[in-house]
Amino acid sequence: MHIGLLQIYLRLPGIQSLKGKRQIIKSLKDRIRQQANVSIAEIGLLDAWQESEMAVVTLSNDPARVHQVLESVLKMVETTPEVLITDQKIEML
Repeated sequence: MHIGLLQIYLRLPGIQSLKGKRQIIKSLKDRIRQQANVSIAEIGLLDAWQESEMAVVTLSNDPARVHQVLESVLKMVETTPEVLITDQKIEML
């Protein structure tokens, strides 16, 4: 079994409140869960208005499939207009 972890650091430049941030992050997480069937959570910078740290985890018997799923999640985040990716890291566990 192969486990993949994607850590994403985001910048939300147009956000003016914590409530606005939470709405965007919740929408993004729900869309990713629905389309990619992965586990996703906001794991850091919870009280920062314009920043977020998220983790995405998936597993499979095929390491190439794990990497492919995490790359597709990264593409989904990149195409979200309200967020900018400031850093990212994929680890195979």
